[in-house]
Amino acid sequence: MNETSRCCRVLNVTHGATFEEVKAEYRDLVKIWHPDRFSENDRLRKKAQERLKEINLAWEYLCANGFQEGVLAEPQEDTFKESPPADAQSPQGPAAVPSQSRYVFWLSWLGVNAILVCGAFFYTCYHFAPRREMAPAPVLSPITTPESAVAKPAEPPADEVIARDFPFVIDVLGAQHFTNSSGWLQAAPLLNPPFAMRVKLTVDDLAEFRLHYGLGQVVFNWDGSAKELLMESPRTSKFESFRHQGILLPHEPHEIIWDVESNRMRVRVDGKIRGETNGNFAGVKGFASLGPYSGAVKLNRFDIETPEEPKSAPASARGLAEVPGDLLHSMVAEQNVSKSNEPDGLAIQTSTDSADRLMTSQAFQAPFVIRTRAQTDGYNLRLYCGAGMVIFNWELNERELRVHDPLNGQPYAATGSGLISPNEWHDVVWDIQKYGMKLFVDGQLRFENRKDYRSLNTKVGIGPFKSKVTIAYFQVEKK
Repeated sequence: MNETSRCCRVLNVTHGATFEEVKAEYRDLVKIWHPDRFSENDRLRKKAQERLKEINLAWEYLCANGFQEGVLAEPQEDTFKESPPADAQSPQGPAAVPSQSRYVFWLSWLGVNAILVCGAFFYTCYHFAPRREMAPAPVLSPITTPESAVAKPAEPPADEVIARDFPFVIDVLGAQHFTNSSGWLQAAPLLNPPFAMRVKLTVDDLAEFRLHYGLGQVVFNWDGSAKELLMESPRTSKFESFRHQGILLPHEPHEIIWDVESNRMRVRVDGKIRGETNGNFAGVKGFASLGPYSGAVKLNRFDIETPEEPKSAPASARGLAEVPGDLLHSMVAEQNVSKSNEPDGLAIQTSTDSADRLMTSQAFQAPFVIRTRAQTDGYNLRLYCGAGMVIFNWELNERELRVHDPLNGQPYAATGSGLISPNEWHDVVWDIQKYGMKLFVDGQLRFENRKDYRSLNTKVGIGPFKSKVTIAYFQVEKK
């Protein structure tokens, strides 16, 4: 029986089973043999721990070696070369057998005699050699006992001694910077490469776990394919996948390090490299965060390591002169929107993953122009107008500009026009004309069309989605 066959027996599966079927069987066994079920009986708890370790190792081995095109391949059993029967004739025929027997007899006789001669020689040397008096063993008094003989306290566990990549450390877990009710935990300072995120955690039941920075992320135990590690670029969200590198075994502690440099990023798990990619990450501004942080993930450490002491993001937008006609503080927040005044603007985010927003209390008749200066911490800066909206950094394809028509909500996609740099201020102008509309970002045209909007009379607004949006001003100019 080879290793694949043994692991199949441990997980109670056979060849031909799909990855999802093996995964379901594995999860059932984990629940059955979870040590917490035997917390009142130490003997059974130890047995459960040993059994669970065997189950985890079998699952890990099959994930790495047992599947072909998503199906458990048939094990190749080990083969053994059988010895010939005792009565089988040798190539030389029956006459060769007596000759071989005589050869073995004489070889054995010579070996026995050699052993007897050597034994007699060593006995004579030892028995008749002169005796030497043995010096008494030295007695070590408590005062003269050498340092090496003194019992020392046990060294601290290895995982308590951390070899840092950079000297300055931010304890995010201790600061408890939650982003919203979805449980994401975010580091407060705005980060530029190089830096390293260091996380120590235990996942439960193959729970999907993600690290975020800018537009990028690292995904473990991905629901789409648990065996693949996904790494997305923090600048462009372009992703690479690494086969057989994405699994974090449950109920075991893991240390994850994601280090981002100006031209490279790398992911290590328990000291081994899981994924590495090159790119232009210089100048990226972003917040580091992770999730989910509830129920299925036990988080023991979340540190940010940097070569220099991090500084707070500069307050730049509010230093400008007051904008005439700014409607920002008179706009009405929908139910799930929370607002907070920050040094550089009004920050808004939702308490749920819903597309709630700030809306004007009055309606505007076309033609009019929406002007705003705003930024997003990652995805989704959205402007609203009637039945339509404009989406920058769309979470499904951040490079695609999504424009929904203000009259009927009909969607348009502008490939390559939707990306704005996170955590940077952008001036957005949405010009609704009588016979068409235009959309500008920082003075550059991103979208335009031709249509009759003379009947448009509606409220307008701005909002986030799975993001935090900060607004310096929001103005509507009537034509």
